[in-house]
Amino acid sequence: PGSRRWDTIDLLSGPNRCHGHSCGPLLLNAGVQYAEALLWLYRSIGAHDKVLSTLTEERCVGNEGDAWTRDEFYQWTSNYLRTLWFSDNRDDVDLVMSPSPNSREAPVARLLRLN
Repeated sequence: PGSRRWDTIDLLSGPNRCHGHSCGPLLLNAGVQYAEALLWLYRSIGAHDKVLSTLTEERCVGNEGDAWTRDEFYQWTSNYLRTLWFSDNRDDVDLVMSPSPNSREAPVARLLRLN
């Protein structure tokens, strides 16, 4: 038996017809246990900059229901950064190495510093 969270993640982790501008705020307001679903939504529409700005421990890790543990957060983050790094898209590679607008350090540097 699946949960609503897992059903949402399953829907968003593949090709879908969800409208990011409509679904994003709904998932964002649903709480920390829906952070992974929000990240998959952004990822599925190619909004990698939004994934990286949302991908913080404060927004993704918690004690509520199905929320990520710290270890799950860092595992997903490292897998995601690896996917961007090995993509054939130079813009994706640059995202891994460049600071996001709300941070002064690159995502890969932040991951290494916190682990």
